Amino acid sequence: MTSPADICNLALDAMSSKAQISGINPPVPPQALAAQVASRSYQIQVDSVLCAANWNDGRVEESLEMVAAAQGTPENPDGTALPVPPFPWRYAYAYPTDCIRLRFVMTPPQSPDSAVPIMTNAVVNPVNAYPVTSSPFVVGLMKDTNKNRVKVVMSNVQNAIGVYTARIEDPDLWSPLLKSAIIAALAAWFVNPIARNKD
Repeated sequence: MTSPADICNLALDAMSSKAQISGINPPVPPQALAAQVASRSYQIQVDSVLCAANWNDGRVEESLEMVAAAQGTPENPDGTALPVPPFPWRYAYAYPTDCIRLRFVMTPPQSPDSAVPIMTNAVVNPVNAYPVTSSPFVVGLMKDTNKNRVKVVMSNVQNAIGVYTARIEDPDLWSPLLKSAIIAALAAWFVNPIARNKD
């Protein structure tokens, strides 16, 4: 099993460092400069590389959690059942906790409104069986019921599905190309604090 420390050691190899580490959270060895730098830099650099492109290794598709609905919607007919999202959006959804970059907001699949029995030799194409395009959305902030600012996804889609890049913490789920990109990014960020005074 590949660990974050293994990825960091490959980055140290890429910059011709003789240092090797055993852990980053907490840093191991504790007083080693390479371990401390890796502990500070690792996650933000991994997240940055995942944000840079729509990697298949990070693609997640999940139903979003509704947190607000406009007055007059089925979920909030009189405007008192839920908070109201910022105008002009009909719905606001909680920003997924593992989301690094939201790619699409899709309408959920819908079944055809027909009571006709489906025969074994019939070919049926359900309405919107699999949405392939994104609906308009905006990621922003709004206040929750306690007046705290929270990050939300605003859309006019009811029961929206989010397609996003998630934080994938297990390096064994990364493709070789993604691993190489992350190793190169880490090496670039390690080289100054670890080898800044070297010729």
